[in-house]
Amino acid sequence: MKKLFLQLIGLVCLFFLTQGVGMAIAYMVAYLFCPQEQITAFVEQPGVMAWMLVLSNVLMCAILFLLRWHKAERFRLNGIGVKDFVATIALMVPVIFIVNMVIEFFDPVDLIKDTILDLAYHPIGVATIVLIGPLTEEL
Repeated sequence: MKKLFLQLIGLVCLFFLTQGVGMAIAYMVAYLFCPQEQITAFVEQPGVMAWMLVLSNVLMCAILFLLRWHKAERFRLNGIGVKDFVATIALMVPVIFIVNMVIEFFDPVDLIKDTILDLAYHPIGVATIVLIGPLTEEL
């Protein structure tokens, strides 16, 4: 079980690493081709953000294939039965509900709402959200 936990932590770290690489590449392109005062505006454009997401997801898939982490037996849970699975789901649903209630109570500012809306109107953004993201998630 400890090995599985470490693998899952490694996957989360790998995800953040690939997102950071995509962002770093976008900023490097901006530094090369944009005036200093327009760098942030360039990176925040929906098209640039969409390509940044495509790049980071493709990079994540490539790393998963190179490390052979896409194989199902790599994360097999030995000894976990249907009863344990159902109990886990039954416990997760109320916890998610409670967490959402607490978050709604504090009414946090949604920092990426506009970004997601912008991506939803860009063809590459839609492809990333609808196709590439879920494919990477399933791997």
